Amino acid sequence: MNYYLLRHNIDENDIYVDIEQQGSLELLSEGRISKISKTYYKGENFTDYISLGGFGVSYNAMSFFKKECDENVDFIPTVIYSKGTEETLNIYLTKINPEIDCWIMKNLIFLC
Repeated sequence: MNYYLLRHNIDENDIYVDIEQQGSLELLSEGRISKISKTYYKGENFTDYISLGGFGVSYNAMSFFKKECDENVDFIPTVIYSKGTEETLNIYLTKINPEIDCWIMKNLIFLC
Protein backbone atom coordinates (compact mmCIF):
# COMPACT_ATOMS: atom_id res chain seq x y z
CA MET A 1 0.00 0.00 0.00
CA ASN A 2 1.34 3.43 -0.96
CA TYR A 3 0.87 6.47 1.26
CA TYR A 4 0.94 10.07 0.05
CA LEU A 5 0.94 13.01 2.39
CA LEU A 6 0.15 16.13 0.41
CA ARG A 7 1.39 19.49 1.51
CA HIS A 8 0.78 22.72 -0.30
CA ASN A 9 1.89 26.23 0.49
CA ILE A 10 0.04 28.99 -1.27
CA ASP A 11 2.61 31.39 -2.63
CA GLU A 12 1.77 34.95 -3.52
CA ASN A 13 -0.53 35.06 -6.55
CA ASP A 14 -1.04 31.26 -6.77
CA ILE A 15 -4.43 30.18 -8.09
CA TYR A 16 -6.67 28.90 -5.31
CA VAL A 17 -10.30 28.73 -4.22
CA ASP A 18 -10.56 30.51 -0.88
CA ILE A 19 -12.40 29.19 2.14
CA GLU A 20 -15.50 31.34 1.47
CA GLN A 21 -16.00 29.58 -1.89
CA GLN A 22 -15.03 26.14 -0.63
CA GLY A 23 -18.51 25.00 0.43
CA SER A 24 -19.83 24.66 -3.12
CA LEU A 25 -16.89 22.44 -4.11
CA GLU A 26 -17.42 20.26 -1.05
CA LEU A 27 -21.10 19.77 -1.92
CA LEU A 28 -20.23 18.86 -5.52
CA SER A 29 -17.59 16.38 -4.35
CA GLU A 30 -20.26 14.68 -2.22
CA GLY A 31 -22.58 14.42 -5.22
CA ARG A 32 -24.91 17.15 -3.99
CA ILE A 33 -25.99 20.34 -5.75
CA SER A 34 -24.64 23.70 -4.64
CA LYS A 35 -26.90 26.74 -4.44
CA ILE A 36 -23.97 28.81 -5.72
CA SER A 37 -23.94 28.73 -9.52
CA LYS A 38 -20.27 29.73 -9.92
CA THR A 39 -17.21 29.10 -7.80
CA TYR A 40 -14.45 31.69 -8.09
CA TYR A 41 -10.69 31.44 -7.74
CA LYS A 42 -8.05 34.04 -6.97
CA GLY A 43 -4.54 34.40 -8.31
CA GLU A 44 -2.77 33.86 -11.60
CA ASN A 45 0.03 31.31 -11.04
CA PHE A 46 -1.14 27.79 -11.91
CA THR A 47 -0.55 24.98 -9.39
CA ASP A 48 -1.67 21.35 -9.18
CA TYR A 49 -3.46 21.81 -5.86
CA ILE A 50 -6.20 24.39 -6.25
CA SER A 51 -8.65 24.43 -3.32
CA LEU A 52 -7.94 25.09 0.33
CA GLY A 53 -10.29 22.34 1.48
CA GLY A 54 -8.42 19.64 -0.41
CA PHE A 55 -11.05 18.92 -3.02
CA GLY A 56 -9.86 20.51 -6.26
CA VAL A 57 -6.78 19.47 -8.21
CA SER A 58 -5.37 19.94 -11.70
CA TYR A 59 -5.56 17.42 -14.53
CA ASN A 60 -1.91 16.46 -13.87
CA ALA A 61 -2.56 15.79 -10.18
CA MET A 62 -5.72 13.82 -10.99
CA SER A 63 -3.80 11.71 -13.52
CA PHE A 64 -1.05 11.01 -10.99
CA PHE A 65 -3.46 9.81 -8.31
CA LYS A 66 -5.49 7.72 -10.75
CA LYS A 67 -2.27 6.03 -11.87
CA GLU A 68 -1.07 5.41 -8.33
CA CYS A 69 -4.43 4.40 -6.85
CA ASP A 70 -5.86 2.50 -9.82
CA GLU A 71 -9.66 2.44 -9.57
CA ASN A 72 -9.77 3.38 -5.89
CA VAL A 73 -10.17 7.10 -6.42
CA ASP A 74 -12.78 9.01 -8.41
CA PHE A 75 -12.85 12.59 -9.60
CA ILE A 76 -15.64 14.89 -10.71
CA PRO A 77 -14.73 17.43 -13.43
CA THR A 78 -15.96 20.97 -12.82
CA VAL A 79 -15.21 24.53 -13.84
CA ILE A 80 -14.21 27.46 -11.65
CA TYR A 81 -14.02 31.11 -12.67
CA SER A 82 -11.50 33.89 -12.18
CA LYS A 83 -12.79 36.43 -9.69
CA GLY A 84 -11.58 39.31 -11.84
CA THR A 85 -12.00 38.19 -15.44
CA GLU A 86 -14.54 35.32 -15.42
CA GLU A 87 -11.89 33.21 -17.23
CA THR A 88 -12.67 29.52 -16.77
CA LEU A 89 -10.39 26.86 -15.31
CA ASN A 90 -11.13 23.12 -15.43
CA ILE A 91 -10.42 21.34 -12.17
CA TYR A 92 -11.12 17.89 -10.81
CA LEU A 93 -12.80 17.34 -7.46
CA THR A 94 -12.06 14.29 -5.39
CA LYS A 95 -15.26 12.33 -4.98
CA ILE A 96 -15.86 11.93 -1.26
CA ASN A 97 -17.26 8.55 -0.27
CA PRO A 98 -17.02 7.89 3.48
CA GLU A 99 -17.59 4.15 2.95
CA ILE A 100 -14.33 3.72 1.01
CA ASP A 101 -11.17 3.61 3.09
CA CYS A 102 -8.74 3.86 0.17
CA TRP A 103 -8.11 7.58 0.63
CA ILE A 104 -8.95 10.46 2.89
CA MET A 105 -8.77 13.63 0.86
CA LYS A 106 -10.39 15.83 3.49
CA ASN A 107 -7.26 15.34 5.60
CA LEU A 108 -4.96 15.58 2.57
CA ILE A 109 -3.82 11.99 2.88
CA PHE A 110 -4.13 9.48 0.07
CA LEU A 111 -4.05 5.82 1.07
CA CYS A 112 -3.91 3.52 -1.94
